[in-house]
Amino acid sequence: MEENKLTPREELKTYFKTGEYPTQNQFSDLIDSYWHKDEVMDLEAIKGLQASLDNKLDKEVEQTLLKAVNDAVASTKSIVKGEAFPNSSPTVWMPGEPDLYEKWEARTIGTYINFKNISGVPIEVTTADLDEQLVFLNVSNGVTKKDFVAVPGINVALEFDSDNNTDAQGGKQINSWLVNKVKGGESDEVRKSVEEVGSFYKKIGVELAGTSPDGIQAGLYNIKSNTTAVSDSNKFLTKANIRLAVAGNLKFCIGRYDGTKFIMRWESEEKSGVAGWNNFDFTSQKIKINTGEMAAVVCLPTTSAQIFYGDPGAAGNRFVQYSTTSGGVQAGVGSYYALWFELSDINETTLQSESVFNLSKSVSKIVENYSQNGYTGVEVGKGESSVSADSDGIEGYAINKLELENSHILEKIEIRTVTAGAYQIVTGFLDQAGKFIETNVIKKTLNAGLNVVTIDPIILAKGEYVGLKFPSKFPVNNIPAIANLWAADNYTGVLTQVSGKSLPMKLYLKEYIESPISTKSDLSSINSSIAGLQQNFTFNGKKVSLLFNPDGSVTWDYIVGYSNILHLGNSIARHPVLSYWWGSWGMAASEKSKDYVHRFLEKMKVFKPAATTDVLNIAGWETSPSTWDKSQLDTYLSGKDLICIRLGENAIFSGTFKSEYAALINYIKIKNPTAKIIIGGVFWADVNKDSAMSQVATENNLTFVKISHLDIPANRSYMGAQVKGDDGQWHTVNNSGVAIHPGDLGMEAIASEMFNALRL
Repeated sequence: MEENKLTPREELKTYFKTGEYPTQNQFSDLIDSYWHKDEVMDLEAIKGLQASLDNKLDKEVEQTLLKAVNDAVASTKSIVKGEAFPNSSPTVWMPGEPDLYEKWEARTIGTYINFKNISGVPIEVTTADLDEQLVFLNVSNGVTKKDFVAVPGINVALEFDSDNNTDAQGGKQINSWLVNKVKGGESDEVRKSVEEVGSFYKKIGVELAGTSPDGIQAGLYNIKSNTTAVSDSNKFLTKANIRLAVAGNLKFCIGRYDGTKFIMRWESEEKSGVAGWNNFDFTSQKIKINTGEMAAVVCLPTTSAQIFYGDPGAAGNRFVQYSTTSGGVQAGVGSYYALWFELSDINETTLQSESVFNLSKSVSKIVENYSQNGYTGVEVGKGESSVSADSDGIEGYAINKLELENSHILEKIEIRTVTAGAYQIVTGFLDQAGKFIETNVIKKTLNAGLNVVTIDPIILAKGEYVGLKFPSKFPVNNIPAIANLWAADNYTGVLTQVSGKSLPMKLYLKEYIESPISTKSDLSSINSSIAGLQQNFTFNGKKVSLLFNPDGSVTWDYIVGYSNILHLGNSIARHPVLSYWWGSWGMAASEKSKDYVHRFLEKMKVFKPAATTDVLNIAGWETSPSTWDKSQLDTYLSGKDLICIRLGENAIFSGTFKSEYAALINYIKIKNPTAKIIIGGVFWADVNKDSAMSQVATENNLTFVKISHLDIPANRSYMGAQVKGDDGQWHTVNNSGVAIHPGDLGMEAIASEMFNALRL
């Protein structure tokens, strides 16, 4: 081969065909055609290499750019601080310091004295601010701006679906289901009707403009109208029209003229009128004007010069009264006012009937004013000296006139009697004339002395009273301070107060709720009440519980399992994105859904479909357990019902490891004493660490889960493994530190071991 002459590849192949015998020179040509590994290769011999190198970033330039980026990041601090209160303070910022941005959430009404706007005025958070929206205080270099984020609405299903445990479902549609499941519930048929404004009906009054002003009598309410009244069925008053000579304030009203005076039933808020014709629209208020009623205008006593237009004629139907109750009435006095009203029909629609579920609170309470009644100075079961008989009571009633603010369920009564015999305990209310109207009569044979009477539960409505029905003598206490005994000497007589006396009676009541179980105001009561009934609910053979949500919706969930989960760990639980790691989840899992935290969650959703999880990397504790700030956990620990703690790989075992780990567990238990806690061992085997953590678990009556046996090649990741990052792109594992972490199979195995330890 000539020097520097390259023998083509195809020619070289001919030297070694079958049956040929290559010569020494031909072997030399083959050897000289390739680079020997001991020879230095010239860069120019590699096609395109020099051009590629020319395009690479100079190392010094790279360092300069990175430093500029790091300096910019270091000069700005952005911190999410959590909840602010009116006396909270943002971090103090001084001019010349790095920019400082903080985000706080405000949930309390008040003046946030240390959060000031650009004018130096403290931020105010009002009731309106917190209505159906979130309030955030964004602080930028010491200046606060109040921002709002709307609370997302929830559409509630119209029909209850027992197979649906994900979507919000209103309480109304589960009533029948509740009635069939819950002992003590009852379903009352209810028909609701809705009245809507219908088509225009007619006008009442006089539409004429008039030319003669009519003054008012100063210092009194002046009621003025035309005596035209509604002559047929009830209507809605939709518009009022009046002509004024001068501007002024006025009101409108509805009432009835009884022949001597105008009796007002409804009065509007104050309106401002201008000189000339005025039109006021009441359509949206749905104000009803009944048959025989008339509409009028009210001149206020503070008005001294308000003048209405009118004229003689128009059937002479002017009406005026110089007081809201009586005085100076003139009706049909030969003239009219320029005043007329528009009426519309009332369209009534009867809605589909529905059931209302009645639920009583699970813990009875004794109403305080009843518990005092009849027991002043007398212990239960001892003494009768303060009880005496009163009145022969041939027939009649004796009741304790006590007011209840809302409905209750009456289940038990204590009463003292002077003589044994047949008694009738009654409940009822007083009519307008003061007569007693019975709602329940309970016949009991009572002994002389203290009697404890248990009855079938009855609803005691607001305004109802409890007492005795005669003939018989009735027992009384002479208690002037209470003096709430009212009596009548026949069944139709008016009850009158019996001075200084009271029935010696004590009532045991439960608070009573009548609700479609979907109103916000009842949710807290219902949640506590339903707790004692949950054992009655099952679905697919598993116990379930009802969830009454803040928006008024009702969902259900399995009782077995946990809804709010927290995982505390290290890079195996969650690792931030770095140059050699591309996803903010458990390191080495190929996707977020395949790390052990999210595999654990999917297993829990079999039992709790609405379960959610938080995960926090606390590797800082592993390297500095004695100085690490445990208060960083507080926000995450709140509200969790299951806490999984699995860490230790980065820790250096020493004589203090167990005590430091015990202090961490103790802190978590104090901050959330009700949560279920399970402890996982280390993935990379370390007998000393596992032993210490297992001892801490035993001492705290917690479950310890050993997982070091899972550290086998099949469960680890490897160099060259593929990971789909947060950027949506696939990346190749090229870092040995990543490669020794558990891969997808290892993550699944850890999740299974931890979850199975719950024994659900």
